[in-house]
This record gives sequence, C-alpha cells and structure tokens, in this order.
Amino acid sequence: MYQPAMNYHEACQNPEEQKAFEAGAMEKSQVLLAKRLSMDGFETIRAAKQYLQGRNNLESMVLVGRFAKAAAEDYDRAIDPNVEPDKSLEFLTLCYLNQQLADIIHDVVGATSEHLALAC
Repeated sequence: MYQPAMNYHEACQNPEEQKAFEAGAMEKSQVLLAKRLSMDGFETIRAAKQYLQGRNNLESMVLVGRFAKAAAEDYDRAIDPNVEPDKSLEFLTLCYLNQQLADIIHDVVGATSEHLALAC
C-alpha cells in the first residue's frame, strides 16, 4: 500500500505526487468500505442499496448530509499544510470513504425520488 513521503498539501504541488496520493487514499478507502459494509451485514454495495430501498427517504437524506459534512471536514484536515503525511493520507482516505457512503445512499434515494415523481 501507498506510504506518503509528504502530506496532501505538499503532494498537490506536483500533479504526479497528487495523483499517487489520491490513488493511495482511494485504495485504502475501498478496503475500509468493504469492511464497513461487512460490519453492517452487507456483502456488496448492491445488497446495501437493496436494504436502503426500504428505508425512509428523509432519514436517508439526513445520513447523506452527515456523511458529506464529514467528508468535507476530513478533506480540510487532509489538505492542512501542517499535518503529518500519514495523518494527511488517513484524513483523505476517510474523506473518500464518507463520500462513497453518501453516494451509495444518494443513489438509492435519488432513484426512489425519481420513481415517485414519475408515478405522480
């Protein structure tokens, strides 16, 4: 797995370093996403989406907002010029994880909302 030699702020000064940093964070976030889904009892993203289809849309949208807010906060921590490289990578990884969780829920709620709009 990717081991950063600099923090994300520094990596963003060089497109190749930035791309490597982001790819490392994305790879780690994918591992965390699989673990998170497994802990929640889902083997796949599809299984999680099927479960979410039976939930209240308002509650789901509140969760989307929470995950999106957490992602933004984690991004701000990742880009901090004073953070250590390992912490910076950890924060960007969490940013990506939270965004992926928000996207999963939003995909279901968006599809459900569109389906309801077509029925009216």
